[in-house]
Amino acid sequence: MTYYIINGSPRKNFNTHQLLEKAIEGIKSIKEDAEIEIVDLYNLNYTGCRSCFMCKLKDGPFYATCPVNDDLKDILPKIWDSEGIIFGSPIYLGNLSGQLNSFLERLLFPKFMYGDEKIIEKDIPTALIVSMNLNAENGGKLYDTTVFEPFVGFVEKCFSKPEILKVYDTYQFTDYDLYVNEWFDKQHKQEVKDNQFPKDLEAAYELGQKLAQK
Repeated sequence: MTYYIINGSPRKNFNTHQLLEKAIEGIKSIKEDAEIEIVDLYNLNYTGCRSCFMCKLKDGPFYATCPVNDDLKDILPKIWDSEGIIFGSPIYLGNLSGQLNSFLERLLFPKFMYGDEKIIEKDIPTALIVSMNLNAENGGKLYDTTVFEPFVGFVEKCFSKPEILKVYDTYQFTDYDLYVNEWFDKQHKQEVKDNQFPKDLEAAYELGQKLAQK
């Protein structure tokens, strides 16, 4: 059985990527022999749901599966039968990244029936790690009901209730002096990066441990 790490960020070795790496370390600290598969969504060629409804067709050949033939075709069945899933994403324009949202459509909708039937019989542990530029006060107000509550509802119906780690006030640029930026103070961002982000990494490590213990 394999744990799947779904990386919905295009930026290698930056906030979301570092947090997911720490979560992997957490899993490994509990289960040394765990197989970890990292899925970098920005390296794949796929679309969101095409609304063909083949996954809902009674007695159809693709019932509860996705018939679309692209880079997700072979990945989705493995994730549906995995040991655990951690999703990671930055917040872009007030939502999870477009790549992750499209992926979630394809992953969840085939297993999300318009009724009480639960397609995946076992509870697969899940988690979401989100990094964002806003601070906790503003980010919480904006995204709790529009992003996190819907995510929890859909994932819980298909897999299990997800753990969520929200990482606020992240360091956005490699050099703040190079970019137009009137809203965020460079010195404050550096202080958060030096003092808070290490704690966020530790929280991601502990989240990985918790997922493995389930």
